[in-house]
Formats: sequence, C-alpha cells, structure tokens
Amino acid sequence: MKPVDIPVLLTRIEPSRNMARFYALSVEPTLFAGLVVHRIWGRLWARGRSHLVFSTIFWRPRRTSRNLQPANSSTVIL
Repeated sequence: MKPVDIPVLLTRIEPSRNMARFYALSVEPTLFAGLVVHRIWGRLWARGRSHLVFSTIFWRPRRTSRNLQPANSSTVIL
C-alpha cells in the first residue's frame, strides 16, 4: 500500500450560521519506514490546528505459511 500523494481536503460553509471550516487529512512516510497520519482542521482563511498520529506498522510484503509450503505434500521442491 502506498501513502496518499494528494491530501484529502473537505470544506464546510454555512453562510446562515456564519460558519466556514476546513478539514485536511494526509498520509505521509517517515524517515524510518513508518507512516504518519497528518490531520489539520480549523476555520477557513486561518491557520488551524494540526495533529500527527504515528504508526508503528512497517509496510513490507507478508509471508504466510501457505507461501512456504508446497501445494501438494507429496511434491518435493528442489
């Protein structure tokens, strides 16, 4: 799975309530092969708040026991 290259940006504008908000979400790689989810939210045309959620999951192919055993037990792989 690849990190998302383009962040997701959502806006909510309600003139009747004098409300203008934004929400942004992006998945970015870290220096040590992990991932970080970067969330930003706040009022439009303002700096907003930010929060980082670090993931300890390392993205590498999984090896299962099914991949290591032959399909037929009588078959010998040399």
